[in-house]
Amino acid sequence: SFPTRRSSDLVVPALLEALKNPNNKDSFFQAAIVEAIGKFGAAAKEAIPALTKAAEESDSAILSARIDLALENIRH
Repeated sequence: SFPTRRSSDLVVPALLEALKNPNNKDSFFQAAIVEAIGKFGAAAKEAIPALTKAAEESDSAILSARIDLALENIRH
């Protein structure tokens, strides 16, 4: 598998901070962050609340689709 548990402990929190950063509101940039989080699968369970909140606040179809896919990857 691509990421290890150890790398997820370091990378997922950093990606979540980038996603929450008010300077990073470009939906394509956010979609790339979300896609990266989703690649960690179950190791990124801590991201579920932030991804759910981002989905509720998003008006971008691209970002919403990436969030849905990331959540599916994390939950399965």
